Amino acid sequence: MFTLHSTLDDAQRYYFDVRRRAASCGRDPNALKVFLAATFVLGEVAEAENLSTPHGLDEFVDKVVPLLQERGVFRTEYSGTTLRDHLGLAPVSRP
Repeated sequence: MFTLHSTLDDAQRYYFDVRRRAASCGRDPNALKVFLAATFVLGEVAEAENLSTPHGLDEFVDKVVPLLQERGVFRTEYSGTTLRDHLGLAPVSRP
């Protein structure tokens, strides 16, 4: 599940509510994965936030990911073939 909240309190309330609802429907709340959106602004000055374009993800991937890879904190290749593999999630068991 992917979600966006402006405060930590809102995000935590949402997370615990979704876990509660999953359990009430017979789902394992521990199997629920919630990914919070993050916004990054790259720039040399405080005003850069106001100058950013809708292409911020491209800029992040082009400028920040290579730095993280050089430092060994972000993968340089994927070992699996599915998103579940990449996230380290167990295969889904279907009846």
